[in-house]
Amino acid sequence: IKETPYGIQAMPIARDTLAGLSGVGRSSQRAYETRANVKVQANFAVGEVAQEENRENRAWVQGQALFELKDYRGQQGKKGRTYLAWQLPNTYIGKHQHRPKGRQKRINRKLKDLVMKGMPGNVGGTSETRQPEKVYYPNGKLAAKAYGRDLERELYWKRHGTGNGRFTVWQQLGGL
Repeated sequence: IKETPYGIQAMPIARDTLAGLSGVGRSSQRAYETRANVKVQANFAVGEVAQEENRENRAWVQGQALFELKDYRGQQGKKGRTYLAWQLPNTYIGKHQHRPKGRQKRINRKLKDLVMKGMPGNVGGTSETRQPEKVYYPNGKLAAKAYGRDLERELYWKRHGTGNGRFTVWQQLGGL
């Protein structure tokens, strides 16, 4: 779980990314999650109204993760409309105790020094040391602010008060 000024937030991360970072395969990850009692929460993004012209474009981008969502209650717009939706990477919430922030900052500083030591001339860092671009935001305000800096990016922000604890609904900003 990630602590932010907006409360406790856990952001989505793909299994392939976890496998790349840890070197642990997908099936082993699932076994570890079960043994460590990690809560896995599915995430879904809701896009534009389902129409023939945007359905094909979105299918090229999202692939098999794309499906149609019928809004019976009018939570996205008018009641009865059908929207394009797709699955995002899962969110993982562990049961472990969190360390105080002060200690974490010190440790991260030391780790950064260790990585950068022995890399003369790499003032800006290498592609491995640069921060990845953030895609998921806890609210629409932060997502809109980031989108204003780069209009080409596809960003997602979390809808509050949706889902039943088994999944979270995200809104898309930008992209297609």
